[in-house]
Parts: sequence; C-alpha cells; structure tokens
Amino acid sequence: MREVLLQSIWAKGLTDDRRYITLRGHEVVLLDQGELNNGDGPDFLGARVLTEDGITLYGDIEIHTEESEWFAHKHHENPKYNSVILHVVLYTSPKRVHTLDGYTPDTLCMLPYIEFSAFSELSKPGTWPCSGHIHHISPAIITRQFEEARQQYFESKTAQMMSYYDGFLPLSEAWKKMLCMAYGYGLGISGNSDPMARLASYIYEEFQAGISLEALTEKAKEASGLASDKKQSLFKRTDWSLKNARPGNKPTDRIPELSYFMYQLDQLNPRDHRTNPQKSWKLLLQKKHKRNHLLYHITYLPCLYILGDLLFDHKIKTFAYEAWQSHTFVKDSWLIKEFENAGFGATAIPNHLGSVYQYKHKCSLRRCEGCEIFKAIRA
Repeated sequence: MREVLLQSIWAKGLTDDRRYITLRGHEVVLLDQGELNNGDGPDFLGARVLTEDGITLYGDIEIHTEESEWFAHKHHENPKYNSVILHVVLYTSPKRVHTLDGYTPDTLCMLPYIEFSAFSELSKPGTWPCSGHIHHISPAIITRQFEEARQQYFESKTAQMMSYYDGFLPLSEAWKKMLCMAYGYGLGISGNSDPMARLASYIYEEFQAGISLEALTEKAKEASGLASDKKQSLFKRTDWSLKNARPGNKPTDRIPELSYFMYQLDQLNPRDHRTNPQKSWKLLLQKKHKRNHLLYHITYLPCLYILGDLLFDHKIKTFAYEAWQSHTFVKDSWLIKEFENAGFGATAIPNHLGSVYQYKHKCSLRRCEGCEIFKAIRA
C-alpha cells in the first residue's frame, strides 16, 4: 500500500474514540493527528498524544508502510525527525526506531484498526486516495478542481514555451524559434518530443533565405541521424524511440512536417499571427490530421499568448486564452475508465484539457497536495 493512502486513512481517523495500543503495550489517546506536511520532514506536524500516565506529548507523526523504512530512509540520522512522538506503520519489524538525539518514539501498528472493507479498497493496485469517497464530495468542488487543472495546464505550457525563447535574438526571431521548437515537441509526442524540439532548433538555426523546402527537409533528415548511419549528424539513431510507434508517429514521417512548418513560418510576419491566427496556423501545416487540433491548443495558443504578452497586445492574449478555455475533445475510453474506477461519474469528467492534466500530473502520480477533492475528503 502506498504511503499516501496511509496518510489519507490517518487524516480521517482510525477509530471514533482514538484509543490505541502501541507495540510496547501502552494505551495512548490521539488528541490531534496533526496537519499533513507537504514539505520535508515528518508526515504530520503539530500532533498531540495523551499517554496512559496522563502526560500529553506534543510533536510530529511519521507514517510508513514498513516499520523498517525508518532506517531505510535514514530518519535516525536526520535531526528533523527528533520531534517525532509516534511512529505509525502498517507492518512491523523486530527492530524499534530511534531518533538522532537518542529518543525512542513508540510505534503504533494501524493494521488492526483499519476496517477490512476500507483496507481492501485502498490496497488495490493503482487505487487513488480519493477512491470510494467521491460520492460524498460536492459536484461544485470537483468542477472547481478540474477548472484549476485546466488553468495549471495552460500555465505549464506557457512556461515550457518560454524555456525555448532565445533572449539573444530579436523578439520576432526569438518568437519564431520558440514556436518552431514548440511544434517540434508536439510532433514528437509520444516518445520523441525532446529530440524533435532539438531538431526544430537546428532547423531554425540552419534556415537560410532562399533555401528550397526540399533542401531544408534533406538537411533535417541528415541532422536527425535517421537518413544514414555513415554521415555525421546532430543525432544518433539511439536518440530516437523507434519501437512500437504507429506508422504516423515515426520521426522519419514527421520530420518533413517540421521542415514544412519552419519553411512556411518564415513566409509569415508575426503580425499575421496577431491579425488572423487561425488562418496563419493552417498555412503552417503540411498535412490535414486530427492531431493538428490538439497541437493548435498545446503549442500554438500558448505561443500566441506569449506573443501578446511580449507586445502588450491584450487582444491576442485574450484570444489565445479564451480559445484554450473553449477547447473540447471526445474523452478516450481509458481516461473515463481511470476516473470511474475511483468513483467519478462519467458526467463529472469534463471534456476539456483539465481532465487530461488532472490525470497525468495529479492523480496518476498520487500528487494529492493542493487538490480540492482530496482536501474535501480529508475535511
């Protein structure tokens, strides 16, 4: 069982009366389980425990699946854990724990206090901490969390685009290079995003006025290292993920699209993107493909937003963000299944990019800190 699930159980309380017997045979009463710590150090801070001698201990709680993890994680060598007053575990080991300053906090095995039904549900592989509790949560809270995820996704994409921005270039050139790398990254999904972004940077830097599209494409293929193993190139074949890729996802097929994008991009002025962004986007594309709709949102719109920010153009910034907000897609069955396994109703899963970000960057990684749904469950 993942530690975050044990933290969820501890936060809600093991029993109503909160009386427990420790591994030393002492009865303790949990007066305050503490506040979940999202930083370094013990899992719960500011806890209060009443001993059978009538003494109230003030300090922190550390939670582990295995008791031996205390030593495996070197907590006995870390002064931050000197404040631990109770070690809470699921499975015990023969050796009791101690802190750096020599204190020996008592250990509580929580396994006997967890209801079997709750344990069975939470211990399923891949189960999220919120599983089985969603029906108690207000739909408004769920909607708010997905909206927050959509906003975070947009912010993460603009931050990614800005990492491609070359401040040593004139603004218009720096923006074009950024957009080319962003598109390359998007074309590389999945498995070849980083090398495609690097190749896009190379294509931009090697681009010369008057070069033909055919010559530019040939340069890109040679630089990729996929055209021939004998020629010197920017990449090696091992830099690319070539196994198990769908035919349309192979980098050899997408490199011509990237070259065409750069070639067409040079024909446009940044002003064209501000006055008619949708038309400009279509001119950049070599092929009609359904993935272009996604790439428009995860590459072009964040770059447009940045362009508006750089030029103090509120109109294009508003256009880019509102277009992002209005984006919808047909939810894949795997995404629906993942959320439904946790108890989400099909209608609770929005058909916007917030659901994708929530799953990939929050739920699947068990990053529950800051999640409105998890906060509501803990409350």
